[in-house]
Amino acid sequence: MPSTVQADAAADKLQRLLGYLKEDPKNSALILEAAETAFEAKDAAMAQLLADRLRAAGPASPAQLGRLGFAALSAGAFGDAAGFYQEILEAGEADAPARFNLAYANAKEGRFDTALELLDEATATSLPQAATLEVQLLHERGEFEHAFDRARQHLTAFPDDRSLLAATSTLALDNEDIAFARTCARKAGDHPEALSSLGIIMLGEADTSGALQLFERSLKMNDAAPRSWIGQGLVRLACGEAAPAAQDIDRGAELFDDHIGSWLAAGWAYLVAGDLPAARARFERAQSIDPAFAETLGSIAVIDVADGRLDEARHRSVAALRLDRECFTALLAQSLLKAEAGDQQNAKAIFEQIIRTPIGRNELTVRDMLMKLGLGRN
Repeated sequence: MPSTVQADAAADKLQRLLGYLKEDPKNSALILEAAETAFEAKDAAMAQLLADRLRAAGPASPAQLGRLGFAALSAGAFGDAAGFYQEILEAGEADAPARFNLAYANAKEGRFDTALELLDEATATSLPQAATLEVQLLHERGEFEHAFDRARQHLTAFPDDRSLLAATSTLALDNEDIAFARTCARKAGDHPEALSSLGIIMLGEADTSGALQLFERSLKMNDAAPRSWIGQGLVRLACGEAAPAAQDIDRGAELFDDHIGSWLAAGWAYLVAGDLPAARARFERAQSIDPAFAETLGSIAVIDVADGRLDEARHRSVAALRLDRECFTALLAQSLLKAEAGDQQNAKAIFEQIIRTPIGRNELTVRDMLMKLGLGRN
């Protein structure tokens, strides 16, 4: 997307072009250039007016629509871009790059199913960026095994594509194939998503120093990477920096938006930091996404104990265990209830005392649980 300086320069250029158009109002090349410049100036309304003006002069060609679509994509005007590329598709002129650009624009608008439908076999197997997008979309839809199969197929055709390798490393982590995730991430080099994958692997191996360096490098290149924010927060939490950890994980949860585990991890980080109202708010955000997720009920039960709401804690922990007999947070809440730990002032001390204690048949610790929730499939 254009920077503020670039947008300001484009706005000046646009005014000059509009002046030229007063003298030569039917010049299609000038209209097209002005429309492209309007997108660069972040004036999408003017760009669309100029695009309509171009169409009024005669049917816009696929080449002209493609230029408008690319200008809109570059400016982050994904809805506008989708419209231009859709015109190309409906005219029967869409080649693989145009189909990919249309799929990408739809994906950026949150229309994942539509985007996936556009990535036909010819498109997905001819362009590495299309192959990567297909893997990411299947991953986003929760089709982990199918996505993994497609990723392996695409890697035979594009074995050195860094974006595909990075996307596959993330997918491999969710499929718990750590060795393959490490291999893909290393081959992807300094790709921010690959650095995040390696950081997650190091975090799982308790190499907090190495993990933190990788997450920081990843975020310098892409500060909108939710896994890197959550990973960095989990490192800080492990190092006893609860307040900044909570802020980092919170940022990751906001970027993920509807990832239940991230909101739960944020809530637990705030609980460690002693901010019970913030913790409860994050747990309730997770509950709004899926009211029947056992770990959410269990987490709220834990904070009920810390708040002294023991009857509510008993009710919620029992409900959570009905949903999942191995619900970690519900088992934790019940262990706290047995200790009659209902003093809000002692909430942080209670948590620190049990944070390394294995709970349940799987003998997970709270740190293990946060890793699984914050960075897992949920």
